[in-house]
Amino acid sequence: MAQSEPRYVADFPHGAVLRDHLDPESGLRVLVVRGPFSFLGYVGVRADHTLAELEDLHFQCHWGITFNGWGDTDSFREPGWYWWGWDYAHGLDHVDYVASLPPEASDEDKALAARMNQQLENLVAEFFRTPDDRQADEDAATEACGDVQLAIPQLEPLPRKKWTVNEVFEDALDVLMELKAGLEQSQTLSVLLTQRYTKPASH
Repeated sequence: MAQSEPRYVADFPHGAVLRDHLDPESGLRVLVVRGPFSFLGYVGVRADHTLAELEDLHFQCHWGITFNGWGDTDSFREPGWYWWGWDYAHGLDHVDYVASLPPEASDEDKALAARMNQQLENLVAEFFRTPDDRQADEDAATEACGDVQLAIPQLEPLPRKKWTVNEVFEDALDVLMELKAGLEQSQTLSVLLTQRYTKPASH
């Protein structure tokens, strides 16, 4: 039986750069990396770029920016570039801590990862309780409050997303394109303002 093409995070070695794309027009660069427990997405710019070292820069990405800083020789983030990063290990993402461990992981690490898996499952189960559980809560609340009817939202359990490397790359490219559009708009505004304030006064 032929081996399937690697797709999920556990299929790749730790720290591997899986996608590396530079947009020459904007100078924005995207990385997709195999992190400790999930894929990691990064957008980076060279040191002379307009956005370099803007620590307060915020943009929409998967559950928000979790890293920003300069690259270095000891990581997959290339030095001379400033990076913003995010991960895919949130509550609604499928994260298997046991499968994400390196082959040389100790029994203690495996036991800890198994406990983390169980804790995450418990958290998700608590957040997305079944309609029957919520109906029981509503019945108890109605009985306790007499004729007062309480509106309790019915949340259906959602499947946790098991990301593939290609899906993460497409997601990261979307981030790049939104940033690129924002840069183009700000540059257009700067040009218009410059023209406005340098235009000779009419007599």
